[in-house]
Amino acid sequence: MEVASPSDRDPQAGLHPSAGSSSSSNPISSRDSNMVRKLQNAACLTMRVLQQITDNFSEKRKIGQGAYGTVYKGVHASGEEIAVKLFHNNLQGTDDEQFKREFENLMRLDHHNIVQLVGYCYETHHKPMLHNEETIYAEETNRVLCFEYMRNGSLQKHIFEECDGLDWHTRYEIIKGTCEGLKYLHEGFKEPIYHMDLKPDNILLDKNMMPKLADFGLSKLYDGEQSMITQSLAGTMLLVFILNRVPPEYLFEHVVSKKLDIFSLGVVVTKIITGPRGPTRRAEMTHQEFTNQVHVNWRKRLQETWHASRQLEAYCNQVKICIQIALTCMENDRHKRPTIVDIIHKLNQTEIVIKELKNDQAYRWTSNNIIRDVVAQGSDQRDYHAVHDENPSLMGPLRSISENIERVENEYSDEEDDPLPGVEGLRITGEAFPGRELQVSGYSINGTTSCKFEWVRHLEDGSQKFIEGARQPIYLVTADDVDTILAVEVQPLDDRERKGGIVKVYANEERKIPCDPETKELIKQTLSVGHVSYEVLLPAVPVLETWEPAVLAVTRKGYSIKCNGQRGVVATETFQQYMAISIPCGRPTEFSLQSADGDEYSLKPAENSQSRDTIVLILRAFRMQVHDEMKCRLLRRLERRLGASKLE
Repeated sequence: MEVASPSDRDPQAGLHPSAGSSSSSNPISSRDSNMVRKLQNAACLTMRVLQQITDNFSEKRKIGQGAYGTVYKGVHASGEEIAVKLFHNNLQGTDDEQFKREFENLMRLDHHNIVQLVGYCYETHHKPMLHNEETIYAEETNRVLCFEYMRNGSLQKHIFEECDGLDWHTRYEIIKGTCEGLKYLHEGFKEPIYHMDLKPDNILLDKNMMPKLADFGLSKLYDGEQSMITQSLAGTMLLVFILNRVPPEYLFEHVVSKKLDIFSLGVVVTKIITGPRGPTRRAEMTHQEFTNQVHVNWRKRLQETWHASRQLEAYCNQVKICIQIALTCMENDRHKRPTIVDIIHKLNQTEIVIKELKNDQAYRWTSNNIIRDVVAQGSDQRDYHAVHDENPSLMGPLRSISENIERVENEYSDEEDDPLPGVEGLRITGEAFPGRELQVSGYSINGTTSCKFEWVRHLEDGSQKFIEGARQPIYLVTADDVDTILAVEVQPLDDRERKGGIVKVYANEERKIPCDPETKELIKQTLSVGHVSYEVLLPAVPVLETWEPAVLAVTRKGYSIKCNGQRGVVATETFQQYMAISIPCGRPTEFSLQSADGDEYSLKPAENSQSRDTIVLILRAFRMQVHDEMKCRLLRRLERRLGASKLE
């Protein structure tokens, strides 16, 4: 589908895709696929429409201003609200570059903690004006980006000291959401995206106070550390360093890495927790003094809500961990700063403790009070006889349980001082390549007698997914793990069935699982040839687990499955966006192809064929090649449209 032209849009309509636009509920995780889909759905608006919905960009509709443009609130006749960013003109030739960079960055991104682009305008016309007493027609280009409207504005408006403003739960959710958005940029793609201007003004809050990262005008794609700086960015970066948002290695060595954003994140988190003067107060104290003061201030405020000692301590500990994370993020030595994966892991651990306390508290309160209520009814003679008549054997045990509640609760309190089971030195051994086994090992402490294992994948969209059936210390890496961050979560238990804190360890030092070099080279060679065939086995009678020989043929355009017997061609299909290639859990040689129409075919390699994982990776590589070609065609079409608009 082509991007809608200005004439195709109803001036009174909102920014929802037209009925003819293609869409699907199936998630698309790759950056390029996101860009293709969003190019299809983004609304192309005219300046006339934008002037109507912003009252001709009136001052009363102005909601923000930056170095490259001014943001206005736009309201359609339907009531739909959007944010309209009008780029400045005459910025010494940077206009198109800045617009294009932010437009392309936003087209690549699709995450609930990233502000979403919903429309754009790129119009060029000639404006008459006098020059040396002659009328000339000067070229003027209007560049506009439209975003989802964020009802609560920027985070900067909500930053207050510990004793005032937002409660701790809201502040924590903003911290966590900001980290999730940054993780998506850093870890969600083959080439990480660096925001390079992370600050409270560029973190927007929706009606539910969910944070979304915005303003990607300085963002770029990088592959590893870079040592560079452009003249256009130098002044901006000097200013933000003075404002304590950029680390010293950028100012003095021009080094760009993920750790630049991590430093800025530390400044933001400090301000969220301690208020606008947080970074200044930090500079005046040692790390320990600052941490202690923040901890004491928040404890006073949290005591107003949480009177139960265990929950109060859990929340106070969460505050302490958050401020420690922020301080570590602002280390002058970038190598000492944590990764965003480290940070989110530590935050998740605090949430687990709080959740378990809430569940345990709710269970104890409910069960104890039900028993007391029934026994209290029994103390009244009329109620007692009613209960006794229904079940005369019930009252004795209930009285006995009620009498022992206080004793049990006292014993429970004593157990708080008894250390919970745990694991030390948890590690994963083995090569993290498809087809290889990994082994988890560690040392039990505090009476640990058993452990629960859960293998989990961290996906490109920033989410994580537990692997169904993978609950053993030994795990077979598959093609499904490639380009994900693989980890295992271990929860220790003792003989009293008490649960210790979950310990997490990563299979590849918190990096994505790669292909082994031989498989990578084989994929490259196969793609260059453009076709390949594999001897496979196809279920003949699935109920009886009998298989018959077949051939899986793969070309640049699609695949076919042909049985050697009487069945002939079983399936043939061109590669499509939603074709699925999956690996069943617990079947080390099998895989399945699911067509875009939903038909599923189970296969496994023949004895002398390539491994299951190699075949799957090559199939996916061919499919991705088709998507890349589609993306290039759409981008060329967009460039032609923008070029034609400029010529007009």
